[in-house]
Amino acid sequence: MPITTLDFDTATALSREAEDALIAIADKHGLMVEVPPGRYDSKSFSFKVTLSVKTESGAPADFARKAILLMLPPDCYGQEFTSGGTVYRITGINLRRRKYPVAATTAEGKAYKFTASTVRDSLARVSA
Repeated sequence: MPITTLDFDTATALSREAEDALIAIADKHGLMVEVPPGRYDSKSFSFKVTLSVKTESGAPADFARKAILLMLPPDCYGQEFTSGGTVYRITGINLRRRKYPVAATTAEGKAYKFTASTVRDSLARVSA
């Protein structure tokens, strides 16, 4: 059935479907893909796509630099930490999000954003 109007649920579903397709393409070429939330109104939906080169660890090429700027360990990509009794895995850093720059996901794949200090403190407890 064709889409006649866009709403939040439709935009979210389209974004997820597009991201899944882009992940397949990125994996084929050894790249990483990031699709942040887009913008929509009743007639249009737009989103930004970022493809980046992976490092040997699987982290985006600029992850270590961004982590150091936030006083996080440069190799913390993919590391797990606990916050509020839930385990999260670090999946990225977005320096444009000043308050919550660290992206992480749960085991179920649900994405969350965290302050650098929350992640830093949680990682320190894990390594202590």
